[in-house]
Amino acid sequence: MPEGASASPAPRAQDDPPAAPAAAPAPEASPPAALPLNDVQAWIDAGIIVPTAAGFAVTNESALRTAAVYACVNLIAGGIAGLPLPIFKRDPEGAHTPAPNHPLYWLLNEEPNVLQSRTVFFEALVANLLLNGDGIAVIGRTYGGDAEFLRCVSARGVGVYPDPDYANERLIYAVPEPDGAIAVYDQDDILHIPGFGFDGQSRLRGMSVIQHAARQSIGTSLAAADYAGRFFANSARADMVIKYPKAMEPAKIRELIQFWVQRHQGTANAHKPAVLTEGADVAQLSISPEDSQLIETQQWSATDIARAFGVPPHMIGLTEKVTAWGTGIEQMSMGFVRWTLRRYFKKIEDEFNRKLFRTARFFCEFNPEALMRGDSAAEATYLRNAIGGSSGPGWMLINEARRYKNLPPLPEGDKLWAPNATPAPAPGDGGDGSPKPPAAPPDQEETDNAA
Repeated sequence: MPEGASASPAPRAQDDPPAAPAAAPAPEASPPAALPLNDVQAWIDAGIIVPTAAGFAVTNESALRTAAVYACVNLIAGGIAGLPLPIFKRDPEGAHTPAPNHPLYWLLNEEPNVLQSRTVFFEALVANLLLNGDGIAVIGRTYGGDAEFLRCVSARGVGVYPDPDYANERLIYAVPEPDGAIAVYDQDDILHIPGFGFDGQSRLRGMSVIQHAARQSIGTSLAAADYAGRFFANSARADMVIKYPKAMEPAKIRELIQFWVQRHQGTANAHKPAVLTEGADVAQLSISPEDSQLIETQQWSATDIARAFGVPPHMIGLTEKVTAWGTGIEQMSMGFVRWTLRRYFKKIEDEFNRKLFRTARFFCEFNPEALMRGDSAAEATYLRNAIGGSSGPGWMLINEARRYKNLPPLPEGDKLWAPNATPAPAPGDGGDGSPKPPAAPPDQEETDNAA
């Protein structure tokens, strides 16, 4: 078995879904078999999905039709997926040495499985975490227990239970397979990145951002978008009434309404002139778009959604209330990396380290420096100070700085630059406390010549 790998029992598979232990609650996200996944109205009628106050049901699919949700999920998942996940070896002295030849390096940085690159895999894993509250992936192992592939699965259909074989102190995962069977995995064979709220005991699933923090705002945004679409489908006209000085028969009223709709409704009929006869007049009934504050409602919903995901508004295009220049934007962007992405980094690192390596000697760790780099001048100053110079000794090797910029190493680049350091005295010159050797006698030939 390669150094740093771990052994784990193989998954237990069966054709029929396993009976849940008596002490285990039913999985929160598993739908009844009679309800199709794509029939949202059936789920609403069954009381499983409750519409928001605005009257719209919030699901993963409907939430992603909101531009703010799509932008936040795409930004967070893409930011994490774009970073490499290098593997390091921890020396007894505490030093960290890169281990690019570790057997897990290919899975974490190139190809977790034959269907996905590592970027696509991490995007799917983090998107599941943001939308469903949990990012779940199966660890495929060899007979020797080594990780062979990582397969991301949708968290909606996965059941999480306490394992009665271990006095409910471990978890088991019921995962639907592509062929319709259910495979039961021990917790050591599942990468589970939970959202906020997971405690491993009373709550076995994380909280979904779209179902908890941003649910009402997403419903309001969907309602505003629907209203705006209907508004412009009617040629952006307010509701109106046609007044006649004399009474009209019902048949004539229906004929007039049908004629008016065909003649003036829709953007294709916008600005066509209207001809009114027999003293008819048109009066508006509804308020203007400015008074209805449609745009303000959409902006408020987008800002509240960004707040729920921990994304600065300017990073999803909301720049009305912030400056678009200067260090303010830069600091907010760095704060996004430190306070939003960092917590996802740590959750992923901790889960990968404890279930893939199972040892303190090896570990993986994201390097977010690429996301926090400033402009070229600031970066050049930072690297110049790091390798040292006239301002003082350095703390980074020249080759480390070149590796940071993906440049090839130099033959003399593995020496730490210390311009003000004095060379250590050689043994026996008196500088280290040892006696100075006696001076050599003058050469005989030089003595004769002097005489």
